Amino acid sequence: MKTKELQRLMHDKYDDHYPTWSKDGRYIAFSSDRPAGSVDSTQSNPYGNYNIYLYDRQTG
Repeated sequence: MKTKELQRLMHDKYDDHYPTWSKDGRYIAFSSDRPAGSVDSTQSNPYGNYNIYLYDRQTG
């Protein structure tokens, strides 16, 4: 954020949408078709089923 350069955070096959920063800049909330509770799963949710996730920039 300090340099205003873009940086890819997720390197996977899932569709991630609508990222929103927390006020303190630590977290990013986003919508994704990745399965709930399993970041390493190889299958996406059924078409059109999205969940909300919170990504912590400090811990990944």
